[in-house]
Amino acid sequence: MSMELFVILAGGQAPDVTSWNRALASAQVPVVIAEDADLSKSSGFVPVTVAGKPSGFRRFDVGSFSDLASRYPGVARLKIERPVVYEVGYGSSDECAAVFYSISVLVERFGGIAFEPQGSIVMSAEELRDAARECQAMASEDAQ
Repeated sequence: MSMELFVILAGGQAPDVTSWNRALASAQVPVVIAEDADLSKSSGFVPVTVAGKPSGFRRFDVGSFSDLASRYPGVARLKIERPVVYEVGYGSSDECAAVFYSISVLVERFGGIAFEPQGSIVMSAEELRDAARECQAMASEDAQ
């Protein structure tokens, strides 16, 4: 089953891969995004390592704020200058950890707003990291 998480950033706050990786390292998050990923155009799988193990974002797309707001009316109330929307999908536990850890840093260091559409909730950086740790623990159990 594929799930998704959205992060909405102000246009001037959306990082490139190098800046995102620096912020991940600075936050001591065990994730590294493939340096050759072009976040302005990426669609589909993006390779990521989690605690040194290969993983990734099952799907990464730059989405439309107006499309997201039309599907989720609560999002329409957010006031963000030149919003950039990343739609990040995951299916497995290791992909879940990659997504939640990565987005936690976008929230904490770049002022992003994480929106989890299944529950229609906005998640804090700490909630995202808690979810990432749970996913990482499940991935470890799955590997055994």
